[in-house]
Amino acid sequence: MENARIEQRTSQSGIVIRRSQLGDVRLEYCLSGPRSGIPVVLLHVLGTNLRQFVPQHYFFRERRRTLSVSLRGHGGTTGPANATAETYRLDRLALDVTRLLKLLSLGPVHLVGGDLGALVALEILRARPQAVTSLALWSAPPFRQPGPVTRWSRRAWRQLLGRRWLKGQLRRQAPAKTMVGRRASAMVDDIHPDALHHLLAHLQRYDYRDVLTRHRRPLQWYRTPRDQREPAAQRWLLDAMYDGRLFRRVVVARSGRLLNLEASMRFAVSLQTFLAEVEEHRAR
Repeated sequence: MENARIEQRTSQSGIVIRRSQLGDVRLEYCLSGPRSGIPVVLLHVLGTNLRQFVPQHYFFRERRRTLSVSLRGHGGTTGPANATAETYRLDRLALDVTRLLKLLSLGPVHLVGGDLGALVALEILRARPQAVTSLALWSAPPFRQPGPVTRWSRRAWRQLLGRRWLKGQLRRQAPAKTMVGRRASAMVDDIHPDALHHLLAHLQRYDYRDVLTRHRRPLQWYRTPRDQREPAAQRWLLDAMYDGRLFRRVVVARSGRLLNLEASMRFAVSLQTFLAEVEEHRAR
């Protein structure tokens, strides 16, 4: 692949971070673990970056190949030179990840993501279903979005406050005085303002019902008390679509969008159990 020269360095957390120019962005990622088995790809929430998944890299380092990615405009991944709503569409973020998978010769993979990362995972499933073995998702926006007045009001506050608004949202779930809150706040400082502005608009309009209906992959759906309450229509659709198929709903207490940091061991163990079950089911 053109412009795919790879640079690497070791971060303060001890993981090896690599960067490669792919298309119009320079993508930051971390790849660790043994080469055998189906790889797992970790996709972060809006405002953080691949450092959100440092605990999972350590958990899986002897168990399975693990890839985490900073999505465009986040962390050490650059944004496009001429940022527009078009250059931050979710299918563009998904394309960045699929280009990286091709560069690293990874696939098919297990996709794991929360919030923004969950929607990017679903967009990868839409574009390349053959590359996806299973999904483990949380904090995906509900199908039913708020009305136009509410959307306009929220957009105005987000534009006015920028990163402060996003820090406030995360602080409601992970207080600033906690270790998780401090780590989240530091990661939010690295998001590009254009990414925050355009991606929030795309998140409000995204409807993934058609993707789940057409491409029914094994799914683990995490519920957290600090998420918005799961709408009845969304809960019914998931149960109906996956009736008789491999579908798990896992409730993680005292956690929110950063559940993999707040309840890192429970998250990792439940994920490993699900992935092993998927692979055993495939082998039958």
